[in-house]
Amino acid sequence: MKIYIDFDRTLFNTDLFIKDLNIIKEKYHISEELFQKYSLIFHEKQGFNPLDILKNMEKEVSIDKRIYNDIEELFLHDKKYLYDDVIDFLKKAKKKYYKIILFTRGNYAFQIKKIQNTAILDFFDDVLITLKHKGELNLDYDTSIFIDDNIIELESIMTRNPKRIIQIQRDSSEIINNNFEIVYSLKDIII
Repeated sequence: MKIYIDFDRTLFNTDLFIKDLNIIKEKYHISEELFQKYSLIFHEKQGFNPLDILKNMEKEVSIDKRIYNDIEELFLHDKKYLYDDVIDFLKKAKKKYYKIILFTRGNYAFQIKKIQNTAILDFFDDVLITLKHKGELNLDYDTSIFIDDNIIELESIMTRNPKRIIQIQRDSSEIINNNFEIVYSLKDIII
């Protein structure tokens, strides 16, 4: 049996990471409007990567080069962004001999940097990073468990008739789809 588990907002507190990233952007007077403009351009083609977005913004505005070092420093503290239930859940799944696949959507370079710095790679049998919706890939959906927070991704997976879909609800403001099993913590998942 395989468990495909999402990274952002499932294992990794992306909102806290973005908050810290925004503090750095403010420190260097990076216009949020301009950053969002470049972010949208990038997101369509390559996924979100703040370092690449800033490099492309340099075509239009001058950017203090020290911002790159500050963002790199942020990556070095990625362990602090792991939710407190992650390690126990991954250990439990490993003990039960599940094949665990980290299955995330986004910019490869940005995602792999965050994942590597959390020091959880050893728990995973494989890492899949895609720009496609998760239901668009050829996987063994019907014999697998999928854990994700993103309702759009879960709906794309649902079209493939997976064995089990679990929506993790880390934030009470997230949209709930009653077609999925809902949990509020990885501790709530019975495997």
